[in-house]
Amino acid sequence: MQGLRTVTQQTDLTEITKAWPNSDFSYSDTYVGKETVVVAAGTFEACKVTRETKLTKPAITETSESWLTNRGFVKRIRDEQSWDAYLVMEAKSLPAIN
Repeated sequence: MQGLRTVTQQTDLTEITKAWPNSDFSYSDTYVGKETVVVAAGTFEACKVTRETKLTKPAITETSESWLTNRGFVKRIRDEQSWDAYLVMEAKSLPAIN
């Protein structure tokens, strides 16, 4: 997917947490653009960001889609095979703007 802006970062967790040796991964975040999203908290024009995370051991690619406003996350979908999870999270409310 071509986005307006893409950021790529590779991190070896053993450098951060002295984690087990199979913790290498890389991820890429892509700003896709603005979309209208409808959730329990209302209808929002939100920035959509996709993330692709590639684990090396085992060789798995995980994805997520997030919709954000200046008040936080409105919706997030995560497909994380490393722990057999498919999650859809939607805001029920957002903080007021003062």
